[in-house]
Amino acid sequence: MAFPNEQTPNFLQGTIEALNFYGGVPKILKPDNTKAASIKNTKDVLVLNKVYEDLQDYYNTVIVPAPPLKPRAKSTVENNVKWIETHLLEKLKGRRFSSFSELNAEISIIIDELNNREFSKEKGNRKELFDKYDKPALKPLPHESLKSYTYVIKTVPNNYHVEYDNHYYSVPHTYYKQEVTLKASYFDIIICDSMNHLICTHKRAYKPFPKYITKEEHMPESHRYYYLENKMNAESYKS
Repeated sequence: MAFPNEQTPNFLQGTIEALNFYGGVPKILKPDNTKAASIKNTKDVLVLNKVYEDLQDYYNTVIVPAPPLKPRAKSTVENNVKWIETHLLEKLKGRRFSSFSELNAEISIIIDELNNREFSKEKGNRKELFDKYDKPALKPLPHESLKSYTYVIKTVPNNYHVEYDNHYYSVPHTYYKQEVTLKASYFDIIICDSMNHLICTHKRAYKPFPKYITKEEHMPESHRYYYLENKMNAESYKS
């Protein structure tokens, strides 16, 4: 597939589309050593990008980026990249497409032809070998693909609400001054701590008001008292 760039959202979506194309999940994913996949990758420490960490957990696989500088066993990958560049780009050379959707539709047709092309020096084709040897070793895909989220790092202010898209979502007040990761999809807001452990979730708000989306259990005791007092009315005092 073609993408406008190799930034993290596109790198993530490309991985998801690849797994969908294969129809299964390998035990280990080994992406290139790019910041889109890993923040730190040394012989002693591996820190995945939180986006890729979520993908690892969701698909129940292990992500081990290629080591930096001089990775071993990369020649096989590079040879296959060279092969696809030679055959795919040659068929696309000189053609113009009005959108990535149009371009990717054409790429899909070409890739299908290439995978079903008979080998010149032996029997079979790439599709047959994949179905025979690789696909049986894959774990099944989840029922749904991983949702695409926007990730934002926030520091919890003293009012214990973190801002996204001009709305403010509460976290437990004990997280004051701590760094959290806010993950936003079209439907929901997920907030995790610095170790990527879930803190809380909210439905994403789109209406101009209220600006503050607050869960009662996130309030300190003094705030909760006034919050409950303000909710009282004449009916509340009737016995």
